[in-house]
Amino acid sequence: MFGVLLHNTRRIGMSPTDSSEERVLKRNLTTIVISLSCLSVIWTLMYVFMKLYVSGCLSFTFTITSVVALSIFSKSKKRAHLIGIVLPVLFFLAFLVQINVGGLQNSGLIILWSALCPIGSLLFQNVRSSVYWLLAFVVATVLIIYFDSNIVDYFNRDIPDPARKLFMVMNIVCFVSVSFVAVVHYVSETEREKRKNNRLLELAQRHRHEIELKNKELEKSLMERNVLLKEIHHRVKNNMQVITSLLSLQASYIADEKTKALFRYSQYRIASMAIVHEMLYRSEDLGQIKYKDYLKRLVDQLVVSMKGSVHKISFKMEIPDVFLNIDTAIPLGLLINEVVTNSLKYGFKGTDSGEIYIRIEDQQYGNFTLFIGDNGVGFPENLSFRESGSLGILLMHNLALQLQGGIEKVNVPGTHYIINFKEISQLS
Repeated sequence: MFGVLLHNTRRIGMSPTDSSEERVLKRNLTTIVISLSCLSVIWTLMYVFMKLYVSGCLSFTFTITSVVALSIFSKSKKRAHLIGIVLPVLFFLAFLVQINVGGLQNSGLIILWSALCPIGSLLFQNVRSSVYWLLAFVVATVLIIYFDSNIVDYFNRDIPDPARKLFMVMNIVCFVSVSFVAVVHYVSETEREKRKNNRLLELAQRHRHEIELKNKELEKSLMERNVLLKEIHHRVKNNMQVITSLLSLQASYIADEKTKALFRYSQYRIASMAIVHEMLYRSEDLGQIKYKDYLKRLVDQLVVSMKGSVHKISFKMEIPDVFLNIDTAIPLGLLINEVVTNSLKYGFKGTDSGEIYIRIEDQQYGNFTLFIGDNGVGFPENLSFRESGSLGILLMHNLALQLQGGIEKVNVPGTHYIINFKEISQLS
C-alpha cells in the first residue's frame, strides 16, 4: 500500500515534455514536501497535548498549505508554483511558532525549520535564491535572539524543562535528518536517472547500429537495382539496334522504293526509342532524362539520315531544362519523330532550304504544351488531318491520347501543330 502511494505521489506535477533532470527535481520536491507535512502533523499533536493551541494551529497550517500547493502543482506542472508557496510559509511559520511558545529559551530551536528554505532553494532553484533565503534566515534569527527576553515576558509560556530539551533534540534531529534525506534522495534520484539515461542511450546506439546495417543493405539493394536497370536499358537499346539492322538488311532485298521507305521510317521510330534507353543507361538518374539533350540527338540523327550531313534545313529549338520519365519521353519522342519526318519528307519539296521549329512550354504541375512545325509547302488541301488514313498521322493522334492530351493543326502557311500533354505517372 505504501509503495503504491509513494509511486502515485512521485507522479504529481509530471509533464510528458519534462527533461530527465526536471523529473528528478519534481519527484524529490514532492517527496520532501509530503514528508514535512507529515512531520507538521506530529508537531501539531504534541502542541495540542501541551495545550499550546495557537502553535498547534500554526503547525497544522503548514500541512493544509502543502496540500493546496501540491494540488496547484499537479495541475500547473510548474515546479516554481510549489516552491513559491511552500518555502515562504515554512519560513514564516517556524518563526511564528518559535515566538508563540515563548522564544528560544522555552521550546528549543524551532527556527531550524526555516533553515530548510535556503537548502531547498539550493536544491530546487538556484544559488542566488538560496543566498537570499540564508540572509533572511540570519536576519530573522538575530532579531529573535535580540528580542528573546521580551518575547518570554510577553507570552509567559510555562514549558517544563524536560519538554524544552525534548523539543530541542527533536528539532535538531529532524532538521538534520530531513536535510540529509533531501540531499541523499536528490543524489540517488539523479544517479537513478543517469542509469536510466545510460540504458536509453545504449538502446538508442543499438537501434542506430541496426539502422546503419539496414541502410547498408538498402544501399546495396539500390546499387544492385541500378546495375540491373542499366543492364536492362543497355540490352533494350542493343535489341533495338539489332531490329534496326535486320530491317535495313531486309530492305536491301526490296526493289520497290515505297516499300523500302516504310522499312526506313520504322527504323527511325525504333531509333527514337533506342536513344531514350541509351540516355537512361548513361545517366545517373535512371528514372528520367533531360529532354532538351534527347531532342537534339533525335533531330540531328533524323536530318542526317534523311538529308545527309550537308543540307540547308535549319532547326530552331526552344526547350526548357525539363526532365521527363521514360513513360512520357518515348511516346513524345515518337510523336516528334513523326512530325519531323513528315516535314523532311513532304514539307520542303521543290526547295533545299527551310526551317523546322520545336518549342516546349512548361505549364507547371506536369502539364506541357508542344509547338512544332515548319515553314514548308504545308498540308495538302485534299488531305484531312482528322480523317487521314496515313499511318504517321494515326500514330500522332494515338500518341497524343497516350500522353493524356490532344493535338491541333494550325491553319497558317506551312505545317504547324499545337500539342498539349502531361507527364505520365510511372507505376513503378
